[in-house]
Amino acid sequence: MMTTLQLVTLFASLIGSVGGFAWFLAGRIKEFETRMVSAIGDLRGEIGYLRGRIDGKELSDI
Repeated sequence: MMTTLQLVTLFASLIGSVGGFAWFLAGRIKEFETRMVSAIGDLRGEIGYLRGRIDGKELSDI
């Protein structure tokens, strides 16, 4: 049978492991979110550029 100290140590270790994994996962999610926001911004910029190019042409040029 485990002693009280061993049980406390086991629970603390499990909580630490879960906390560490949650911290790691949160970091990965934040990194992914940052990349997605950057990609969306690039896409919006590209769309704006293309709209400007299209709007700058006269209808006879299209």
